[in-house]
Amino acid sequence: MSLDALLKHYESLATELEKEINVLSRALNDAKTMNILWRYLSQEYKQMLSPDLDEVRRLILNEDYASALLKIEETCKTIIREGLEFLLGTSVEPDVCPDYREIEVLDKLISKYQSIKDVVVNIIYSKDLVKLLGNARKLFELQERLDVLASIILEVFEKLEEYNITSRSDLAKLIASNAGMLARTKDIDDVLEDLIVHLTRLRDAVKLIDRINNEIASIHKAINECKGSVCKVILEKTIAVTNHIKDSLTHIHSIDLNVVVEETASKLYNVYESLSSMRRSLEKLAIKLSVELGIKPPQDLNQTISFLERMVSEGKLTETEINILLDVAASKQIAIQDLVSKHGYSVEDVMAAVISLCNKEVLKCSVSIG
Repeated sequence: MSLDALLKHYESLATELEKEINVLSRALNDAKTMNILWRYLSQEYKQMLSPDLDEVRRLILNEDYASALLKIEETCKTIIREGLEFLLGTSVEPDVCPDYREIEVLDKLISKYQSIKDVVVNIIYSKDLVKLLGNARKLFELQERLDVLASIILEVFEKLEEYNITSRSDLAKLIASNAGMLARTKDIDDVLEDLIVHLTRLRDAVKLIDRINNEIASIHKAINECKGSVCKVILEKTIAVTNHIKDSLTHIHSIDLNVVVEETASKLYNVYESLSSMRRSLEKLAIKLSVELGIKPPQDLNQTISFLERMVSEGKLTETEINILLDVAASKQIAIQDLVSKHGYSVEDVMAAVISLCNKEVLKCSVSIG
């Protein structure tokens, strides 16, 4: 055999071996892919696939690698379809058996973020498996931001559950739905940023419930053993304001996360500000009266309420003034006619109380053309 012929012979062998190695490499990749998703299949489904796997083994033993590859690719697509439906909770129709490393990334991503799985799936989902896996890799590479988002979501979940405002599953569906809508028009990093901004605002707003409860507790403690008219009025006003907490969270069931965040934040801030304003107004009134009388002003809310009770009993202050002061404090601004209709006072009594409070510089009075 000439050297030229020998060279051609080895080139032919190398080409054939290269083809076989390529076939074996693809088969190995498919086997690794199937192995990752195998644990997500039901026992019944595993048994159903057992004959297919036996057929692959038989073909390999017969060194029919090309036929084995076709069979393993077919089986791989079946396992991907079933495994991903379990893993993602939604169906994907694979055209090919992808690189096992992409499936590995997806598996790690979903496994790590089980607590916000629906959100993660909606961010990455596509009917196109190649695109879905590409999205999963992008999100996997943004784990630092995803960790922040997961932490915020869990805080919101815990706080809302603590106050029996909404279920974790309902809120998760809302966030997941909005994540999906954002993902249809934005890059994944922008989706994360938007969700973090919105949910941080929601978390901070919901945290206000603790501060509201602390404010309520301090007011209730101050009037706990008090039976006078001032305490009665304060209690009624406090209950009226705090009844708005549930109303503040009715938008949790909206389909738009922006609506939920803005409405919830706005209303909870208003509840908290109303309670704080009521407290400040009472303290300011007590200080003004004590200065007029030349006595030491009250030092805390308990002393403030006791002092105001005494002022009412001594005729230096009226229950009407307390009522009107707290109404204005809760709403920041209110029309005279609304005060008249709300309490059934005469116009004269309301005007007298308002002018008295304005003279004490506790309220600011103004008149405007209607």
